[in-house]
Amino acid sequence: MAVPDIWRTAAEKYADRVALVDPYHEPPSELTYKQLEQEILDFSQGLRAIGVAPDEKIALFADNSCRWLVADQGIMATGAINVVRGTRSSDEELFQIYTHSESIALVVDSPQFFNRLAESFISRINARFIVLLWGEKSCLNSEVVNGIPLYDFKDITQLGRESRNTLRHSHEQGQQVVFETITPDDVATLIYTSGTSGTPKGVMLTHRNLLHQIKNLWDFVPAVPGDRFLSMLPPWHAYERASEYFIFTYGIQQVYTTVKYLKGTVLSNNPVKPSFIVYMVNWLSARIVAALLWPLHNLAKTLVYKKIHSAIGISKVLGTVGHPVKHTEIKVVDMETGEVLPDGSKGVVKVRGPQVMKGYYKNPSATNKVLDQEGWFDTGDIGWIAPHCPTGPSRKCGGMLVLEGRAKDTIVLTTGENVEPAEIEEAASRSDLINQIVVVGQDKRRIGALIVPNYDEVLATAKRKSILDGNNELAKDKVLNLLYDELRTWMVDCSFQIGPILIVDEPFTVDNGLLTPTLKLRRDKVTAKYHREIDALYK
Repeated sequence: MAVPDIWRTAAEKYADRVALVDPYHEPPSELTYKQLEQEILDFSQGLRAIGVAPDEKIALFADNSCRWLVADQGIMATGAINVVRGTRSSDEELFQIYTHSESIALVVDSPQFFNRLAESFISRINARFIVLLWGEKSCLNSEVVNGIPLYDFKDITQLGRESRNTLRHSHEQGQQVVFETITPDDVATLIYTSGTSGTPKGVMLTHRNLLHQIKNLWDFVPAVPGDRFLSMLPPWHAYERASEYFIFTYGIQQVYTTVKYLKGTVLSNNPVKPSFIVYMVNWLSARIVAALLWPLHNLAKTLVYKKIHSAIGISKVLGTVGHPVKHTEIKVVDMETGEVLPDGSKGVVKVRGPQVMKGYYKNPSATNKVLDQEGWFDTGDIGWIAPHCPTGPSRKCGGMLVLEGRAKDTIVLTTGENVEPAEIEEAASRSDLINQIVVVGQDKRRIGALIVPNYDEVLATAKRKSILDGNNELAKDKVLNLLYDELRTWMVDCSFQIGPILIVDEPFTVDNGLLTPTLKLRRDKVTAKYHREIDALYK
C-alpha cells in the first residue's frame, strides 16, 4: 500500500461529503471527497503525460492550499518523489535544495513567488518543465525561462483528464495499461531540515513512514466524520502533512488558512506614532474588557473549553508529551557513554519504530550519526521517562516522555552542570515585557541572554512605576532593571538565573535569517551575528 491509495477508499466512503474548503485563494475552492480524488488522479496522469517517471524528484515549493495537496498527492501517485519547501525560505536555500535533490522540474506557488525567484533561482536551474499552482501564466517573468515549458494547474489537470479518458477507451477496447507498482518502502518525499545549524539535510520519508502515522494518529486525535479541522502550519512540515493525510481517512472537512487570515491585520499608511496617552487609553480599555469577560471565560472553561481540551489531548498530564504512539519504542541514554538510563534519569532520547526516516538523502555519514544498525534514531532531544508510581498524583504518568531541550543547545558550565536554554527561554518568554530571548553561555561560568524587548509593554510598565524621565523616555539602565525584575519573577522555579543581558532592537525573523521557515530559532546564526556584543557583555 502507498499513501495515494487512501483517496480511493476515502472517496468510496465519503463521496459527497465536503473534504476541503480553501476560501482565501482565487478562485475559492470547495471539493467533495470524490472531486478531490478525481483532481489528484487528473494531476497525476497529467504529469505522466508530460513525461514524469517513477523515482524522479519534483520540487514543490509552495504554501498550504488545496492545490498544494492535489500536487503533493498527484506527484506521489506517479511514483515520483516530491521535494517540498515553502515560499518563506531564501532563494539560495531553495536553490541548494533543488540542486542537491536532483529535481527535474518545479511546481511553484504563484506568479509573485515565481517572479521573486526569476533571476536568482529559475535562471540557474535545469528544469524539464515548470507548473504554476495559482494565478495566470501571463503574469510570469518569462524572459528567464529559456524555453522551459510552462503549465498552470488547469493545464496539467486537463491533460490528465484527456489522457485518462483515452486510457479508459483503450481499456474498453481490450488493451491493458500497466502502471509501475509503488511499494511501502519506496521514498515518498524529501523534506529538508530547517537548518538550525549547518546546511539543510534531505530527510527521506517512505510511504510506510507516513502510513504508520495515518493509521495510528486516531489514538491521539479521535476524529469522526463531519468534524472540521483548520490547516495553518506549513504543509511540507512532516507532522502537518501526516495529520492532513490522517484526517482525510476519517471524512473530516479541512479548511485552509494562514496566520495572516487567522489573526487579521491592521494596516495604516500614517507614519505618525500614536501618542502615549492614546496608547494608554487603548491599553486600559483592553484590560477593562478582559476583566469584565473573566467570569464568562471561567464559565466557558468549565462548560465548553474542557470538552475541546479533552478532544485534542490538552487535558492529558501537563508537562509531558504523553505515551509513545503504537509500535514505537523510546529509550533515554547517557549523553557521553550511550548507556541506557533508568526511568526518571535525564539524557538523550532515542526512538525506534515504523515512522523513523529511511535516512538523509546522499548523506550516509550524517545518517550513521543519528541512525544506528538496530534502527534507533537519535532525536537530539534531552528528556526523561516518567517512572511508574502505584500511588500519588503521578500514578498515571508512568512511561510518559518529558522533553526539556536539545542536546546540541546544552550549555556545559565549568562547574560541570548542564544548562538547557530552552527551559529558561520558555519561562522568561511568559513575561509581557520580553518579545524574544536567547540564552548564551560564552564564558562557561554563568549564563547570559540576548533579549528583544516588547517596548510597548516596557513603556507601559515604566509609566505605571513612574520611572520615565521628563521627556517620557526611558534610559537603557532602567530598561535593564525592568527586564531583570521580570526574569526574577518568571524564573523563580528555574535552576539557574540569568546574568548579563544584551538588549537587541531588531527582532529575530525568517527574513533576517535568524528563524527557520518553521519559526525555530537559529541559535548559531544569532550568536554569530552578535558575537562581538556577546564577548563584550562577558568582559
